[in-house]
Amino acid sequence: MVVLANISSTHQQQASVQDRLSGQVCHPEPTIPTCRERSPELVSGSSNPVNRQLLIATRNVGKLRELSTLLADLPFRLLSLDDFPQLEGVDVDETGDSYQSNAKLKAVTYGSQAKVLTLAEDSGLEVTALNNFPGINSDRWLTGTYQQKNLALLGKIDSLGNNVDRSASFVDVTCLYDPADQSCQFFLGELLGTIAHNQSGSDGFGYDPIFIPNGYEQTLAELGQDIKNQISARAKAINKLKLTFSSIHSKT
Repeated sequence: MVVLANISSTHQQQASVQDRLSGQVCHPEPTIPTCRERSPELVSGSSNPVNRQLLIATRNVGKLRELSTLLADLPFRLLSLDDFPQLEGVDVDETGDSYQSNAKLKAVTYGSQAKVLTLAEDSGLEVTALNNFPGINSDRWLTGTYQQKNLALLGKIDSLGNNVDRSASFVDVTCLYDPADQSCQFFLGELLGTIAHNQSGSDGFGYDPIFIPNGYEQTLAELGQDIKNQISARAKAINKLKLTFSSIHSKT
């Protein structure tokens, strides 16, 4: 059985992410190992956990930078895919039907070859008026740059009229995989907000220039990296992962 850790959602404007993830608990794909529930001993690692390694399994430069910052205070040596020659040219097709299955697919594929504790994630932007589109296809629904994707998405929303519901959310599911026992844990983060009328800001990537978090009047790309790393869906997922580590180490 796989642990789906700390999954909760307070979004009142659209279907709950938790409901949409339910029943999708790490079913094994034919070409990768089955995930099992992680034991506390394997999560906590050796008596000197600072010697443990953690692979951040992404080729997205923006995500790698953010995750490295968010994970910097953990007692692990952080590694990237470039630190493993055997992973050169290894790409994972995100063929899953949920954030969870795609995160697991990447974590297990890379982690089983690197043979170290591995973190991977899948994330997306869900727009209420577009029935949560683009969702898990946020990176793939349109060929082109994110500036082009942002413009195209704004066009879709604007075509629905002046009074369209512009509420949206960023969703992130992070998978932590340990090849020692083929175990997985999942952590969900969600950031609620609205879609701006125009792109604005340069300190960010992806859909940051068109997403205004609830409680703010600027886009994530205008707010800057320091604020984003406090409130983003990715940050919320990583904070839940950190709580798991803290809880385990406090008992040892």
